[in-house]
Amino acid sequence: MCSTEIHGSSEVLKETNTSPHDQTETFLRRHEVEKLTGLGRSTIYLWMRQGHFPRPFKIGPRAVAWKRSSIQAWMDQRGGAA
Repeated sequence: MCSTEIHGSSEVLKETNTSPHDQTETFLRRHEVEKLTGLGRSTIYLWMRQGHFPRPFKIGPRAVAWKRSSIQAWMDQRGGAA
């Protein structure tokens, strides 16, 4: 199940897992990923092609998003620096 929350000018999509742990996964759009990582669009897509950055998934016919946990894990693996 997905829900949408609006924070300022930023739209955040959340997926609610119905697992026993009741965890909520947050999805980030590209501009939010750029802001969080400090990377630009072309670097993100280049590193994705090279296998150095998490791939997004489709959330609609013309929209993709990244799981916040995937981006956080990538940042943790790099020592928090982009």
